[in-house]
Amino acid sequence: MQTQQFKVITFDLDDTLWECMPVIERAELKLRKWLEINFPLITSKYSSKDCIKFREKVSARHPEHAYDFTFLRKKQLYHVALESGYNTKIAQNISDQGFHIFITERSNVKLYDDVIPSFNKLVQHFQLGALTNGNVDLSKTKLDNYFNFSLNAITAGYLKPDYRFFKQACKLATVDASEILHIGDHPIHDINGAKNAGMEAIWLNRNNNVWPDLPRPNKIIYSLSELPNLLLNC
Repeated sequence: MQTQQFKVITFDLDDTLWECMPVIERAELKLRKWLEINFPLITSKYSSKDCIKFREKVSARHPEHAYDFTFLRKKQLYHVALESGYNTKIAQNISDQGFHIFITERSNVKLYDDVIPSFNKLVQHFQLGALTNGNVDLSKTKLDNYFNFSLNAITAGYLKPDYRFFKQACKLATVDASEILHIGDHPIHDINGAKNAGMEAIWLNRNNNVWPDLPRPNKIIYSLSELPNLLLNC
């Protein structure tokens, strides 16, 4: 891997820069408590597991929005409200307010300890970009000022690993794919997706997992603190 060629480093977010599931679980809990207090007909009719199943049904009904987690969650909230006996106006209010409560907490992420020190070094030498399938609001995180650009599945219209997602990242960065190095935790969504689009990719293997039977990444690291050392010899 010729590190001198890179002008841009892009990062996956969930499970790369922070642990995802605790954030989602906390956001789900906050949303449910809000519903219990303000719209108890919903929580008396639907358990947390029921709501997940309902969202899966919504996703199946709207395959054209499979990439848009915001649409799916808001649509789920709207329909569970209707089926719990609320009228359309109240259901729309539940959808809008409920999603705001969810996404605010979903964006209250706890960064891994190696993120800020690594970014402080990298941002002096590279453009940094965020590439995510998720719908986190970066403006509510501590990382917003580090990124030159960001792209999520809603804006792209595609989910990683679709090569068209990564091609849009090239346009945002105004560089060729060969000048971008992508860092992520997911062998398919991040590593294979980026490489299929012509980028090089480093697998951030925080949990010491075994690489699956797939084309290998250009490099494997186990902590983000390894990245500045690798690229800058510092």
